[in-house]
Amino acid sequence: MKRKKSGDVFAFLERIYPLFFSILICIIYNLCKYQIVGDIGDLLNAIISLTSIVLGFLGVILALLFSFVNNPLLDYIMKNEYYKKKMKFFFKAPIMSGFVLVVCSVIMLSKISVRIDLFVFFHYIMENIKYLEIFFLVYFMLSSYRIINFVLKCAFEQKSYNNNTEYPDDICSEAELEKLREECSLNKDDEH
Repeated sequence: MKRKKSGDVFAFLERIYPLFFSILICIIYNLCKYQIVGDIGDLLNAIISLTSIVLGFLGVILALLFSFVNNPLLDYIMKNEYYKKKMKFFFKAPIMSGFVLVVCSVIMLSKISVRIDLFVFFHYIMENIKYLEIFFLVYFMLSSYRIINFVLKCAFEQKSYNNNTEYPDDICSEAELEKLREECSLNKDDEH
């Protein structure tokens, strides 16, 4: 029973660690009051370029994922609503945060390039957008790592999943593995 709870904890941590570390880094940045020395425009251009490359890579991975025809694990994930929903979330998180990161970077670049003094509200947003930039930069990188790691595990895991085969421990939590084992045995009984 103890392993089942640790599996649930692992699944929860897997889902929230990008959010947790993004908030933590923003708090550390706020407390330490780091100042960027040099041309911030070059840094923002690099962030935009890196984000664009990773977003393109995620698009290719998404297309590649559907080409894994003989992968029983991926077949099962696509047939199971829970895992399908989880994988959809894992893909949507970096894609959406990547686009927000690009928008924040463009806004910060325009702040540097164009001096516009608008209402106090817009001034407040322009002064504090750096926190959004830092948050989404960390969140984007960690959520991208999470989905790339997941896809690589699916790509290189070509075992046949049945009751006689051990499931890899690091693809999903112990609780999820138990559910997979039970459903696989039920599916096998239905076929016979």
